[in-house]
Amino acid sequence: MAALLATVLAEEQLGSWGWRLPFLLTLSLGLVALWLRLRLDETPAFVAEAARETPPRARRSSPRAAGPATRC
Repeated sequence: MAALLATVLAEEQLGSWGWRLPFLLTLSLGLVALWLRLRLDETPAFVAEAARETPPRARRSSPRAAGPATRC
C-alpha cells in the first residue's frame, strides 16, 4: 500500500493528506469485520461448550509449562 501511494501521489500530496489513506482503509475494513462478527451466529460446538458448567482444563503448550524449572 505504501509503495503504491508513493508511486501514485506526489511527495507533497503524500505528506499533506496521502498518509491518511491506509488508516481510512483499515478503519473501513475493521468496521466491516465488526459488523460481520456481530451478525454471525456462533457455531454449535461453541454454544455447546459455553453451556457446560465446568470450564475446560487448560492445555499445556510445552513441557516447561508443567512447573518450575529444575536444574540437573
